[in-house]
Amino acid sequence: MKSRLQSFCALHWNGILHSYSQIFFSQDKWYGAILLMVSLFDYRLGLGGLAAVLLTNLLAHLLGFSKEQIASGLYGFNAVFIGICLVYKFHVNAAFLVLFFFSVVLGFMLTIWLETLFSKHKIPILTLPFVLTLFVVDLSVDSFHNIQSILPFDRFTVVLAKQMKAPWYEVVHLFDGAKIPQMLYYYLKTVASIFFSDSILAGSIIVVALLFLSRIKSTVAFLGFVFAFVTSKMMGVDIQLLTQNLAGVNYLFWGMAIGCFFLIPNTYSYLLVIGLTPALFLINSGIESLIGSLGLSSYTLSFSLLSILLLFILGQRSRNRFFVFPYIQY
Repeated sequence: MKSRLQSFCALHWNGILHSYSQIFFSQDKWYGAILLMVSLFDYRLGLGGLAAVLLTNLLAHLLGFSKEQIASGLYGFNAVFIGICLVYKFHVNAAFLVLFFFSVVLGFMLTIWLETLFSKHKIPILTLPFVLTLFVVDLSVDSFHNIQSILPFDRFTVVLAKQMKAPWYEVVHLFDGAKIPQMLYYYLKTVASIFFSDSILAGSIIVVALLFLSRIKSTVAFLGFVFAFVTSKMMGVDIQLLTQNLAGVNYLFWGMAIGCFFLIPNTYSYLLVIGLTPALFLINSGIESLIGSLGLSSYTLSFSLLSILLLFILGQRSRNRFFVFPYIQY
């Protein structure tokens, strides 16, 4: 009985840590623990993400899905985004908890369905379950009168007051007014926005930890952001938009996915990241314009679509020339 309990706890502890580390295409438990800690800087959002991961992994375990997949974080990493995003968007009450539960269940169902479909073509699902789940929630939530959206005024009054009650709030935001180069400032803000935070310290911790984890990932993530930053400047787009609703996160994930994870890192993969970043910018802008009138945000949809499209196209080749798929990814 004791060994079964230990095995159960070990499975779900690994599942939690890997769900967070998978966000950066990693299986490193220490990096997962750091990301979990950073997400808890805003304890409301952090607990939302953690609860969603626990619920997803417990559901997968209860229904008899692969323990290896649970432990690897495959089922849980989309749940992190779903949980954090829901708590970020809505006030917590009894009706919200019902919405939260069924949204997480929907995200899990979409993960299983898409993973089954896409695995036949050896392409990843990336963050599609998260995006599709939030689309369903955003389109339906106006019908639920007991679900209260957090309005911009609420975010800078009621929500901020709750955040400031945390004893670590001042430390977390200690460097927000620091005078640093504009590109670095928005890079750190964009990295922090992965967990819907605007803390320079949060972004710095994630970046420094990523540098220790993998210098290659750090390089290509920054590379993707730099060319998104330059493209935004050239096109006259407000740079601040990169830090909102995961818009800038698309370019970080794009850099890591194509620059060093799904393709073996080399000069060609780096050039591919650079060359197609403007295309990613165009796709993201187009999707936002298309769905904005419906009250939707594209979140990380553009990164997922372009990455899946590119990997599918490269997978049709008879030879792995220039862009080589790795035999082992972790």
